[in-house]
Amino acid sequence: MANKKISVKAIIGIIIAILFIIFAFANWDSVRVSIVFMHFNAPLVFIILGSAIMGSLITLAFKKFRKNK
Repeated sequence: MANKKISVKAIIGIIIAILFIIFAFANWDSVRVSIVFMHFNAPLVFIILGSAIMGSLITLAFKKFRKNK
């Protein structure tokens, strides 16, 4: 088996992801969400995780856009 090195960025990213997941699941209370004309109740953990996923997707889209320029 080859000796693979894990970069410092990867280790920091994994630690931040673990802390974020712990924080998200500690907030399981239901909250009321209002988006323009829609209103619904959802567990805060889903709002936090959904926001993180949307932010990641937007960041990746901008990185690809800048790379293609």
